Amino acid sequence: PLWKPGTTMTGPFLSKACYSNEVASVSYVGENRLKVRTSEGLHIELDINIEYKLIKEDAVSLFQKFAMDYEHFFEGHMRSALRHTAAKLAAETYVATTDEGNVYTVSREMEVDLESKFRDELHAQISRVLIEQVYLPQRFENIFETIEGVRLDINQINAAREKDMKEAERNAEQRKSDLILANVSTISKALVDLDKVRRIRPVRIEQQITEN
Repeated sequence: PLWKPGTTMTGPFLSKACYSNEVASVSYVGENRLKVRTSEGLHIELDINIEYKLIKEDAVSLFQKFAMDYEHFFEGHMRSALRHTAAKLAAETYVATTDEGNVYTVSREMEVDLESKFRDELHAQISRVLIEQVYLPQRFENIFETIEGVRLDINQINAAREKDMKEAERNAEQRKSDLILANVSTISKALVDLDKVRRIRPVRIEQQITEN
């Protein structure tokens, strides 16, 4: 294989197969939108963009498997792998906005699954998988929007409750500190008064002895 650009000589009965070393992309959008099923069996559609690059060290193996028609095989494998990954995830995951599940984590999971298959079997590496848009049946989309709204409300309530608890803890600590300071002040004053009594008492005893 030849990996560097330049001029090379070939025999009269030989030909060269050239593969691109640039990042290529496959887009499933519009009429070509990817149709998948979720783990519940719900039909959804995805606008999704995939970027990949051929592994130049595997050029000979790539040619032996697919000749120059690798793009056709790649697209078939991509659809199959993406549908397989999509079927493992719940519909709510595609519309959620939590750290545990959202469209970006779904894209990342699809990327990992594709990368494993392509690197091992198809002599290419996946650069990026990006879900650009998710299309749900309208009745389910309304339900998930309601669920997401309720989740956000619950999160706000929990955040406000946590803030109130922290404020109550700070107030309790402040009251505790105030009581300690007040008790220290009272004790200090009592000790001062006691010291005064101790100083006055001997003088009164001496006065009584003098009068007698």
